Amino acid sequence: RQKMSVVDIIVNNSETQAPEQDAEKAKLLKKLYSLRLSAEEEIEEDQYMLEIDGTGFFAKGDLSAIKAKAKHGKTNAISVMAAALLKAFWGPLVCRITNSKILWFDTEQRRGDALKVYLRTLKMAGLPKKDMYDRFQMFPLRSFMNDDKMESLKELIMDFQPDIVFVDGIVDLMLNFNDVEQSKKLIDDLMRLSTKEESGKDIAIVCVLHTNKATEDDNMRGHLGTILTQKAGTVLKVTKKDNMFTISNTESRNKEVPEWSFCFDENGDIADATEMVARMTQEHKMKREAEKQEKKDAEVQKLIETIKDIIRKNGGKIDRTDLRNEIMRETGKKVATANGYIRKYINAGIIKQSNNYVFIADEAADSNQQSLSFF
Repeated sequence: RQKMSVVDIIVNNSETQAPEQDAEKAKLLKKLYSLRLSAEEEIEEDQYMLEIDGTGFFAKGDLSAIKAKAKHGKTNAISVMAAALLKAFWGPLVCRITNSKILWFDTEQRRGDALKVYLRTLKMAGLPKKDMYDRFQMFPLRSFMNDDKMESLKELIMDFQPDIVFVDGIVDLMLNFNDVEQSKKLIDDLMRLSTKEESGKDIAIVCVLHTNKATEDDNMRGHLGTILTQKAGTVLKVTKKDNMFTISNTESRNKEVPEWSFCFDENGDIADATEMVARMTQEHKMKREAEKQEKKDAEVQKLIETIKDIIRKNGGKIDRTDLRNEIMRETGKKVATANGYIRKYINAGIIKQSNNYVFIADEAADSNQQSLSFF
């Protein structure tokens, strides 16, 4: 007797089931068996959109999350990441996908504010003020109803076929972020949308959600945040201190993403914090060196005037030994140092020596004296 499959048994042995019920069960089992793991299949490597220090994050075909307190830089962080995806790198971030396509779905900002972010992202990517609709599209849908926002997101994903989607304000895709069923359904829908079976290609979907209001509570809000944390492959947190925004990895299914930072420069543009700090350190160093040189020059000038005054008080010329002794008395320096001063200033043409007497050089020589930095 020919052996029958489980699907055949269900389809053919259905005395107590309606035909349409049997067909549905057969369809489900066929789908399930197509997903059954095999020891012979190869493990597919995760395809990450971005990396930092060799560690990849935002895997295609998976959900990720960005969380922060309100007004702590989540949108700025997305802008930096989008710039890296468009430019191939930005600061420490490196894009792993060639000609990556980005869909940015904003549910919170007014159109004008979203436009500023859109233009700033192009600028950070080193691109002209020109639309790149083939690679980068941003939609501010604050005015849409919640259900319409989710439906719009699905349609845009299916039509644009992006590599990565930023949902800036996932909470606005549902009515109640504390409703368990609504939260589970939304996350399930987004997980399906991230897969090629649902959308035609694997997509990295990055959901942005506020953390709870309590200062020490970094958990994402409500049941939605709890479920998103459970399902997301990577959760990044944005924290703000003064002008510094730091992105750290709080949850990860794989290798932890290294911490990195950005800030605003003196022109109000977003800058890589490492480069900014290095530049500021160099500028501070140069300023200190300039101040040090300025102080040294002032001290040299004061010493020169002291020597000239000594010579003038002695009738315009003075025995070299007497000059040395007077310099020692005025400055508190030792013999070798005082002799060194006289020798340097004679060589510089500031003072002259004839026989054993020292006098002030003539005006022509004095006007052509070397820079104080000589000393």
